[in-house]
Amino acid sequence: MRMSIESGNWIQESTSPKSDWKDMKYGYLWWGIDEDDHSFAALGDGGNVIYVNPKEELVVVIAAYFKPKVADSMTLIKEHIEPFFR
Repeated sequence: MRMSIESGNWIQESTSPKSDWKDMKYGYLWWGIDEDDHSFAALGDGGNVIYVNPKEELVVVIAAYFKPKVADSMTLIKEHIEPFFR
């Protein structure tokens, strides 16, 4: 049974692109990661991440310090964690 504390409409609205930064899309505090699976993430200071992939029904949370690039945490998720659950 799926439960949600937020409405599907709000999730769709808040994760839909509102602006661009370099080659990434940005919604309301959510970064678009992959348009094909509508994955999105909250990318915090130092590499803290909340990654959501609705297509795979997967949520990954990282509370860590990645240095020097915050993008390293997305590489970890997309190349090593996500494939493990397929």
